[in-house]
Amino acid sequence: MVGMRRIVMAVALALTSLGSIAAVPLATATPSAANTCTISWASGVSGNWNSSALWSPARVPTSTDVVCIYASGTYTVDLTGSATVSAVQVSDGASGTQTLKVDGSSTNVDLSVGAASSVGSTGVLALNSSSSGGYSNISGAGGVTVTSGGVLSTSLTGTSVPAYIETPVTNQAGGTVTIGAPDTRQDSNTLTTNSGAFSVASSAKLSITGGSSFTDAAGSLTLTGTMSETGGTFTQSGGTESGNPVDLNDVVLADSAGTGSFDDIGSGGSVTGTIPVGQTVTVDGRVTNVSLTVTGVTDDGTLALTSNSSGGYAQI
Repeated sequence: MVGMRRIVMAVALALTSLGSIAAVPLATATPSAANTCTISWASGVSGNWNSSALWSPARVPTSTDVVCIYASGTYTVDLTGSATVSAVQVSDGASGTQTLKVDGSSTNVDLSVGAASSVGSTGVLALNSSSSGGYSNISGAGGVTVTSGGVLSTSLTGTSVPAYIETPVTNQAGGTVTIGAPDTRQDSNTLTTNSGAFSVASSAKLSITGGSSFTDAAGSLTLTGTMSETGGTFTQSGGTESGNPVDLNDVVLADSAGTGSFDDIGSGGSVTGTIPVGQTVTVDGRVTNVSLTVTGVTDDGTLALTSNSSGGYAQI
């Protein structure tokens, strides 16, 4: 703000000295940090994030940098140690496929972003964990937006090591999020909003915990694997959910539009709004006693209660 005052004062002094010859437009404000690259991947070759010679300027990114991986070509930037940056932008529509790999093959790796970050139309942000190495994690308050053509994915080499999503994620129309790791966890009070293609692959699992929430606003949510949420709010306001149902444990289901299936499996959950045509909400007592609060709900779809003599009751 001090710098902007100095700019305005300088322009005013210049106009005073030159006279009122013509209207002089003031310079626009400096673009936000997320739009201003301070360091860029230098060329379309694969390499390690910590190789200073592969960056322009030739140094390793620091916590104040906006990191841009824009160079044309098909290549992978391999992050094998934790890093904190202001923001990261993978691809701006250049040719080829630009991949930033948060690579837990040797140790735990966390990429922390403080400002708005993005995965563009030819970009991939890949979280890869390894049972022989460690977890992979994207964290920070900045959040990641997956734009049309961009991809965010999780995978695991081996078994039992999580991939973590601990930053807000917005999957825009045309964007793709693929959960491929058997254990992917969204936590740290974050929100994922889907308007694109979001899928959990067969044998994969996405667990939403730690005060986090999910909004399915449009597009598709396809579950051949498992998706569960404990606590928080699941907002179903559009799009299609298909495959396995979403498991909700003590969750507020804020419902209004869209098709799909949701299983309430806890004792403190509720549903608000409207269960629309083409949607099923099941109070699932097959394993334990389950209750769901449905006060004031309009049921235009299906509200089902399922009990099991060897499990428990279901009630609303």
